[in-house]
Amino acid sequence: MSAPIALYPPRVLSVGERCTGLLAVVATTLLLVLIRARPQRIRRILGVLHRGSHVADLRQAERAYAIVTTVSLRCASGYGCLHRSLAIILLCRLWGLRATWRVGFRSPPPQSHAWVEAADEPVCETVDPRTIYTPMITV
Repeated sequence: MSAPIALYPPRVLSVGERCTGLLAVVATTLLLVLIRARPQRIRRILGVLHRGSHVADLRQAERAYAIVTTVSLRCASGYGCLHRSLAIILLCRLWGLRATWRVGFRSPPPQSHAWVEAADEPVCETVDPRTIYTPMITV
């Protein structure tokens, strides 16, 4: 049995925003398949992608979040945190910006969560994940 999930209403996007958002989501899917979602490989690739980019402010990262969650139901759901966070990072990088990617863990029961931070603030998280999860991976 599945639980109902309430999604945020989709945002109005320009054609360019929709195309770059879809590109980021597809690139994230390919990235996760090719590297088999191994954290060390993700960290290495994101480290290379961050070179030569400017720091994103919170408004820019929130716009990337809005675009990614509008073009992808997987990213908009409550169960797509890894996919969503990586798509936001890749979209920011397409704009020449970088944001911080974090993965945290907690237990019991064992649980993990991935999120994006800009200006030392979590991007579009309902609850601050830093209070619930212990950050283990930061790029």
